[in-house]
Amino acid sequence: GPIGFLATPGPLIVGNTILGDHADAGIKIGQATGGRILGNTITGPDCSTSTGAIDLAPGETNSIVDGNTIKSTRLGIVFGGLPRSFATGGNELRTSKVVISNNTLNFISAIGFFSSDGTDDVLIEGNNVSLDTGAPTSTQCFNLSPTAAGSGGADFNRTRILGNTCVGFETGIYLPGTGALGFPSAQILGNYVSTSGTIGTGIHLENANTSI
Repeated sequence: GPIGFLATPGPLIVGNTILGDHADAGIKIGQATGGRILGNTITGPDCSTSTGAIDLAPGETNSIVDGNTIKSTRLGIVFGGLPRSFATGGNELRTSKVVISNNTLNFISAIGFFSSDGTDDVLIEGNNVSLDTGAPTSTQCFNLSPTAAGSGGADFNRTRILGNTCVGFETGIYLPGTGALGFPSAQILGNYVSTSGTIGTGIHLENANTSI
C-alpha cells in the first residue's frame, strides 16, 4: 500500500511474470503485515536507484519472499530502508520478521540483496545469486549498510544469512559497520561464495557485537 496505508493481512502476489525493462521495480509492497511474494518471474528492472526487482518498502512485518526468479536487473531484492525518525525525514517503520528464501537471481549487475537503515530479525536463506559477466567492479552479492545514527539509522538486529550461493561478485557478503552501528547477533552460516577480481572479499562483517 502507499505511505500511510497499513495492509493486514498483507498482499498475496503469486505466479506472475513481469517484464520491466528499464523500470524502477518489478514488485513493490510497503507497510504490510503477512505479505507473500511467491513464485514470480521478474526480468529487467535496472534503474540506477536503490529499488530492486522486488522491493519490500519500510514497515514490512512477517512477510515472505520465496521461490521467485529474477533476471537481468541492477539490484535483486531490496528490503527495509528509511525507518528513520520523522525528524530526519523517515517514517519510523522498521522492517522485521521477514523471510527471503529459495529465490534465484541471475545476471545481476550491481547488488543481489540490498538494505539500509537497519532491520529486526531478517532471515535470508537458500538463495542462488550470480553476477552478470559484463557487470562493473564494486559489486556485492549482499550489501546491508546501516545509515549513520545522526541521520536516523539503526542496527541490523539478528540478521541471518544461511546457505546461500553467491557467484562472480567482487564481494560476497558485505556488512559494514557505520560508527557504532552494526549487526548484533548476526549469523552467517553455510554459504558458498565465489568472488571475482583481484581484490575480492568473501565475507566482510563489522560491529557484530554478539554472534549466536
